[in-house]
Amino acid sequence: MPQIRFPFVLAIFLLVVVVPALVDFYTDWLWFGQVGYQAVFWRSISARVVVGALAFAGVFGLLWGSIRLARGAVSSFQFPVVDPDGVRSVTVEMERLRRPIDIGIAVVSFLIALFASANWETCLLWLYAVPFGVADPILARDAGFYIFELPFLQFLQGLLQLTLLLATASVVALHLIGGNLGRGPGRQLIAGPDARLHLGILGALLLLTLAVGAWLRIPELLTTSSGILHGASYVDVNARMPALRLLILAAGVGALLALYQTRTERLRPAVIAVLLYFGVSVGGNVYSAIVQRFVVSPNQQVRETPYIIHNIEATRAAFALDEVIESPLSGEARLTPEDLANNATTLDNVPLWNDRPLLDTFGQIQEIRTYYDFVSVDNDRYIIDGEYRQIMLSARELNSDSLPERTWINERLTFTHGYGLTLGPVNQVTPEGLPVLFIKDLPPESAVELSVSPPEI
Repeated sequence: MPQIRFPFVLAIFLLVVVVPALVDFYTDWLWFGQVGYQAVFWRSISARVVVGALAFAGVFGLLWGSIRLARGAVSSFQFPVVDPDGVRSVTVEMERLRRPIDIGIAVVSFLIALFASANWETCLLWLYAVPFGVADPILARDAGFYIFELPFLQFLQGLLQLTLLLATASVVALHLIGGNLGRGPGRQLIAGPDARLHLGILGALLLLTLAVGAWLRIPELLTTSSGILHGASYVDVNARMPALRLLILAAGVGALLALYQTRTERLRPAVIAVLLYFGVSVGGNVYSAIVQRFVVSPNQQVRETPYIIHNIEATRAAFALDEVIESPLSGEARLTPEDLANNATTLDNVPLWNDRPLLDTFGQIQEIRTYYDFVSVDNDRYIIDGEYRQIMLSARELNSDSLPERTWINERLTFTHGYGLTLGPVNQVTPEGLPVLFIKDLPPESAVELSVSPPEI
């Protein structure tokens, strides 16, 4: 079997992974530069790098430190090997695995850092957070907390929880193969002092992280949809929030039990900690379902009324509808020549065309090529010949499905964009009943001072 050489593997990696990434990077750099926002582009890149580097350092440090401590308690291990002479034991010195393990830790940390760097915007929003000055009616937190701080805290909690899970699994595996963790007489699970201390501390940290996760899920209930509306419902406030607070307490007690486990050979504290956490978690879900079924569902409209009011008030405040000033309009006023003169611009731009039939008309007289489509008609306003005019326009967009030959060259190199637009006033019509066109044809020809540059879309 031919040996696969490293340069070949490196070339495949560069071709499949690095080159497409560089193409995307270069395309984004060109686009941001074209619109004058290269500073924003470099800010996003630097934020990705900083977040990824910090995540890599934190994850690598925690994994490497945990595994190094476990590796120090295991000098060597044996495993059986079957050969023609029978079964024999092979002893492996842990020191010989140091470099492969460190490389594996670095690779895992790098992959997690890549995931973390994708949350750069969440980190920037937290870094530059500002208060909204409006508190929610249930937890009395500023609205900015839910926009800027909560997503960042959830990101950190999830990252720490994942790292602790990986560290715990790695430490368990090392202590198992090293003989510090296993079954004793009577098939009872036993752990040596080093394993108890190490796993007890990691278990306590993991349970504290789960407690933080439960604490963050309380305000998250105000941003999710679980009932007939978006936001906290009756079940959220009266069942799920109390259950989550109890879960925080259970996780805290479990963390203390995990620390106590480091001082005793019996594994009962660790078992109680795990059962306590999962028991409270399942019990909270069951309790919430019971409240929904027997308390809310029989009279949902009444139970949810206060929370519907919260939802409506928040919506009105978000769109500033609570600041609208109502004034009576009797409809008895009379128009005067002065009113008409003051609103001459509006009257001169009263539309004669509707966008739906106009879209069909544009398609019939101005698509010109079968592979161009007018998708929508938009309204806009421009100064034309010294007058403020309302116009209707539609861009001539490319429809690749209508190309005469859908070859790779046609779709990727030749027909890559739409071309030009059709534009006309809203209040004029030709003697034939067609719209007057200020900009038309291919290449675009303009009858007024407006121009399309560049015409490619």
